[in-house]
Formats: sequence, C-alpha cells, structure tokens
Amino acid sequence: MSKLIQNDDQYNKAISGLVMMAVQLEDPLSPMTPEERSKKQAVYDRTAELVQYYRRGELVQKFPGLRKQYEILGWEWQELGEGQEETPAEPEPIPERIDPESEKEPKNELQEPEQPVKEQPSSKLLDWLDD
Repeated sequence: MSKLIQNDDQYNKAISGLVMMAVQLEDPLSPMTPEERSKKQAVYDRTAELVQYYRRGELVQKFPGLRKQYEILGWEWQELGEGQEETPAEPEPIPERIDPESEKEPKNELQEPEQPVKEQPSSKLLDWLDD
C-alpha cells in the first residue's frame, strides 16, 4: 500500500476528508465533469480503504484475539508500531507514612435532621372537591 495512515491525527483528517468528498460526490448540482467525478471517487475509495486498514490495526493491537478472526475472514490490517500503544497510567505511589494531621477524627457536630416541609394545598385547589 502506498501512503499509510501513521497516527490518529492523520486518521481524523482522513475521516473528515471522506465526509467532505462524499458531500461533493453526492451533490447532483456539482459542476464536476465525469472525469473529475471518477478521479475523486477513486481518491475517496482509496482513502476509505486506508482508514479501514488503519482502524483494523488499532483494533488488533487493542484486542489481540481479532488477529485470528481477521485472518479467517481474509481481512488485512495495518501493523502498528510500539509508539501507537496506549500505555496505562501508572498508579499513584502509596505514601509510606501517614501524616498525623490527617489521622485526626473529624469533629462530630450535632445537627438536627431536616424535617420535610408539608405543603398544604391551596383552598382554591380543594374547592372543586366540594361540588
């Protein structure tokens, strides 16, 4: 394959380019000649293939079990380099010593629980019941 998508920025640009080309190709009032239209359609098809090829590579990297499934289906994918892998964030180190200030128990202040407010319906609302 000639020019491959190398990173997510290129992937996103290719996707937005596909959308713009699709709009142009589907426009019945477009002033494109049939030669221009067929050339643009070829570029669109090639870009769509490259986007799919890259996306499959991302999925194979993220879900290694897909490699076998893609082989069964006869689908190709882009082998992505080590730089493409998402590295998990390292967990925060656990402090060896706990600060004595943080060990103090919070003050227990007594607070009265909030009582629900009972709303009395207005007399106008209940007037219709008397009839």
